[in-house]
Amino acid sequence: MLVYMLLFALQLQIQQTVLSLPHLLWLYGMLLAGYIILPAITVFLLYKLRIIKSLKLDNKQDNAIAYLIFALFYYLCFQSVSFYAIYPLIQIYMLIPILITASYLIIHLFYNINAHALFIGAIIGFFIGLGYYIQQNNIWIILILICISGWMLSAQMIINKHSSLQIYSGFFVGLSELILLFMFLA
Repeated sequence: MLVYMLLFALQLQIQQTVLSLPHLLWLYGMLLAGYIILPAITVFLLYKLRIIKSLKLDNKQDNAIAYLIFALFYYLCFQSVSFYAIYPLIQIYMLIPILITASYLIIHLFYNINAHALFIGAIIGFFIGLGYYIQQNNIWIILILICISGWMLSAQMIINKHSSLQIYSGFFVGLSELILLFMFLA
């Protein structure tokens, strides 16, 4: 999620001439609070109240509760920030984590996929789709992200937390989801 926030900050930096400094600081604060701080505190409080059994989220029920909390805070942050998001591309950009989290929750009800693979696939799909949407060549960013995803996902295979099918399916769901989103918009 930290990578997502950095990419969003870069997008807002491009449009800095449109938004004043207090509005930019408010947007950054809302993103930091809504995407990282508040969901983490809420999951920790649920752990202390023994609603979630472990912070590792190994249990399927704990995992679903945590991702529902994430999706709720992402949506609330989107609703509060969408008033200031002037360009539709920023609003789409803020809907991406909600879309990814919702698809993970739906798939996770029937089949166990790797969330890391889903999110790194979505980041790569974002840059492929964005390049298609704005007719820009992002090949170097995509290649670097593919190398990073190879390291991350091979580590998941080495520790045997997920099978290779669960990792590959998560990666391709995230990748195809974002590519199709941008192709639908174009």
